[in-house]
Amino acid sequence: MASSDAAIEQDPTRPTTAADIKLTELGYKPELRRQYSQLAVTAIAVITCNSWGAVGGSLITGMAFGGPPTIIYGWLLVTFVSIFTALSLGEFASAYPTSAGPYFWVAAISPRHLVAPLSYLTGLLNLVAWIVTTSAATLFLAQCVMAMISLCTSDFVIERWMTFLVYTAFLLAGLTMATVGDRLMPKVVQLGLLFTALGCFVSATVVLATSSHKASAKDVFQTFINQSGWSSNGIAACIGLINPSFGFAGFDAAIHYAEEIKNPSIAIPRALISLVGINFVTGLFFFISIFFSVTNYDAVLATTTGLPLAEMYRQAGGLGVGVGLTFVVFIAGIPAMFDIFIATVRLTWAFARDNGLPFSDRLATVNAKLGVPLWAAVAIAVIEILLGVVYIGNTTAFSAFISSSLILNNLIYVVPILVNMVQGRQAVVYGPFRLKGIFGWLCNSIVCCWILFTVIFFQFPFFRPVTPANMNYTVVILMATVILGSGWFLLAGHSTYHGPESHITVQGVPHVNNQGTKGETKLVLVQTTGSQTAESQSLENSKIKK
Repeated sequence: MASSDAAIEQDPTRPTTAADIKLTELGYKPELRRQYSQLAVTAIAVITCNSWGAVGGSLITGMAFGGPPTIIYGWLLVTFVSIFTALSLGEFASAYPTSAGPYFWVAAISPRHLVAPLSYLTGLLNLVAWIVTTSAATLFLAQCVMAMISLCTSDFVIERWMTFLVYTAFLLAGLTMATVGDRLMPKVVQLGLLFTALGCFVSATVVLATSSHKASAKDVFQTFINQSGWSSNGIAACIGLINPSFGFAGFDAAIHYAEEIKNPSIAIPRALISLVGINFVTGLFFFISIFFSVTNYDAVLATTTGLPLAEMYRQAGGLGVGVGLTFVVFIAGIPAMFDIFIATVRLTWAFARDNGLPFSDRLATVNAKLGVPLWAAVAIAVIEILLGVVYIGNTTAFSAFISSSLILNNLIYVVPILVNMVQGRQAVVYGPFRLKGIFGWLCNSIVCCWILFTVIFFQFPFFRPVTPANMNYTVVILMATVILGSGWFLLAGHSTYHGPESHITVQGVPHVNNQGTKGETKLVLVQTTGSQTAESQSLENSKIKK
């Protein structure tokens, strides 16, 4: 940690909750407000993924790689796999409720000699994935604004610099909410959950009611549209699964809020499971409704609005419906963008706290007045704006960053799962939520097989013949991240980053030390008073196993 060379003193004026005690046990000082209830953390999980909005915003991919059947049946498959993903991640989040997330999990369960490199690469990939996800969510809002203007003004030509300006404005709004508006976020995300549910219902109902021509059941459930250039419909469908997969992108958002949740060991697993159920219902209802209401897919693919979903709305119900429903998606997306921005900030702060980033001392600082990691928030805003500059210069390069987010996230999910499986699923000191016996092995195995599938097919070229403009650059982004990250670690990072470490001295309050064995937690209270100081101890949850 950034403060690993000094004793960490817990604020004696702060109530010592079970969640704070658990965090101290993991080696971290409670510094953030625990302001998120079970409902709020569920809202965070649901609106981050926002299935119908996320998949709708990227429909151009699914429409060219099979059309409605790929998206609908793919949605069933992706939801099925996501159940096991939620369960697998849930038991880690229950055991190690820290904003660090997957990289901490990897450090806690890996053999000592692999702790630093494995956890570092996991943290780096996780951070890059969230930076890219934040950029995608912000761009989506900007595209909604530009699409509404385009629909209302027939001769309006969208320029990339215009979209960039709107994109930057939303980033500044996100920065504001992540700093001075942080106390409002529990209410904001709950409103976002309401907007997401109502937005789905309103959108699906209106397009069905207003569309003058309905597609046939055969068109929706059987007609395969392959405009990818791939001669094999099977390969096209496998690549097209990236579209429904976007409905579960950002699965770990709630995990990075762990140090702000009142009972994270229970609340996060519940939120992840709820996310799958809510996403499935809203997504399926929306997709079937929109596909029965749209008949001209060529117009959708060739839209000048910059947002295929807006063209679908316009085609289904006319100009007024197109603008109105695009506005509904836009409103639902605002709390989601704020939520995603803050999740990225929390991961940045946590990684810096463990000396995983340049300028870690500054990035790991929590502003005393605001109670948030101010410099981490500013840093993320600057990085996102720079990514927006890439969008102005080259949309192909920008799209490459966006499309890489799924692969990056999937990779960081599979690392702790595999490390635990290799050790017989006995490496984790499990929390209250645990997958027992053969069921745990089944869940983990399904997730690993699915991620292997996505790592292979989601890096295939999207279209044939392959050109520089339509090439899938995900593999380039992935390899560049790994090579540059490894280079930094070998040259400089290895001297400062050794994995999460615990050096905690608690004055005047109980210090909880985990003295248990694998699979068993035994809490021992060490009471200190006045000037007495409890000697720093190695904590099994966060100290590297020998």
